[in-house]
Amino acid sequence: MFNRAQKPNLSTQPLLVFDTHPIQYRSPVFRQLAKIDHTLKVYFFNSEFDSSKFWFHEVGKSSQNNFGVPLETGFINEILYLSQLGWLRRYSLLKEVVEKEKPRAILIFGYYLPEHWMLRLISQRLKVPLIFVGETYSRGEITSWRRYVKEAVTRYFFGGVSQFISIGKKNWKFYRSWNVPAEKITQAHYCVDNDFFKLSKEDSKKIRESVREELGIPPDAFVILYVGRLFSRKRPKDVLQLHERFSSYQSVHTILVGSGEMESDLKEASRNLKNCHLVGFKNQEQTKEYYHVADMLFVPSEYETWGLVVNEAMASGIPAVVTEKCGAAHDLVLPNETGFVFREGDLDAAESMVRILITNPERRFRLSENAKRHVNGDYTPEHFAKSIYHASR
Repeated sequence: MFNRAQKPNLSTQPLLVFDTHPIQYRSPVFRQLAKIDHTLKVYFFNSEFDSSKFWFHEVGKSSQNNFGVPLETGFINEILYLSQLGWLRRYSLLKEVVEKEKPRAILIFGYYLPEHWMLRLISQRLKVPLIFVGETYSRGEITSWRRYVKEAVTRYFFGGVSQFISIGKKNWKFYRSWNVPAEKITQAHYCVDNDFFKLSKEDSKKIRESVREELGIPPDAFVILYVGRLFSRKRPKDVLQLHERFSSYQSVHTILVGSGEMESDLKEASRNLKNCHLVGFKNQEQTKEYYHVADMLFVPSEYETWGLVVNEAMASGIPAVVTEKCGAAHDLVLPNETGFVFREGDLDAAESMVRILITNPERRFRLSENAKRHVNGDYTPEHFAKSIYHASR
């Protein structure tokens, strides 16, 4: 065991990041972080995420998909394969890693896994500062005994955190609602690799034309895009209902990209809908093409901790219409500047907002340019990496 009272040299002590598995939107952040912090080491609990666990919102309903982009290059990392071990052995292995590395800080994403709690205990025992990145933005309404249990558990966990990283305004307010001091919160901006989704005007035009031709969409049609898992929480049926409201518009098409438990039901429901295209799961490279085919992104979810598809859409140059339950609402989606925000389930409001984009090309172009400029400001892997580095010092 090491003793942090021995005047540690922060320039040589590593920053340890522990994550569930390689994730397509975190790897770019780790690559940027490795450029400014050469001590960085990332440990993954497992090679893939096990969606069958009870703490995952869509229990047992998520298939493993290949996103088609490199996730383990550009930074030092190791997969621990903890799912193959019992809980005591997992704890021992994590403790061995921390004792061996003698880090200046440990960073974790969330507190919903047993491994997160193990690291919370290990960091306290070894007196290593713990940095916490969470996505939650609402404490919600919990009744009966569950409320008291959740409050006690959360307060205990947060009591062992040295620094918090907020991904946006709502997440900041969530921390403050638990009386986390403002000086212990580092503000960051949730991000994707914007450069990955950018295309030259010429390449964007070529893809737009070729994919539209493949789907039978006229060059001058207005395209509404949905990207996400087909689960009830994301309300994909609202996408079909919105599409029906524009059935009299021959030039309006809707594309749904994604897979999930509702896929067969949605295909059946859309069977008699003209100009509605369900294209199934697409990897990152393929999804990028659909952003350049579309004119706007529609996010009707009843709850999104953030909604990184909004980042992807804006990086590709299209505005978004999202529910207020989307974490990115009012951070990325600035009403009438980079898109529109409506109440969950209020399709009358959503319809009026989409109609503005359909009938006013000049306004749509202005929102598109604003969206692209806004997301390319601070919503980048470089900015997020600097926030982590700052919190670790």
